[in-house]
Amino acid sequence: MKMPKHRRTQREAHGEKKQRMNIMLTPTAANVLDAHAETMGISRSELIERLARGLIDNPYFSHTQR
Repeated sequence: MKMPKHRRTQREAHGEKKQRMNIMLTPTAANVLDAHAETMGISRSELIERLARGLIDNPYFSHTQR
């Protein structure tokens, strides 16, 4: 599901220029991400960004293992 333009994330955020990445997800996983992103009022990309940066509390994603 594409986000409307007014809700898209800026290409330069978090002090860095964003790069296009391709990932493969099952339809179920994509739907779950979309539902969470929609609830938060952000794009799927921004949701993944925030999860990766530890800005969203997620007990299943450890930021100490790098």
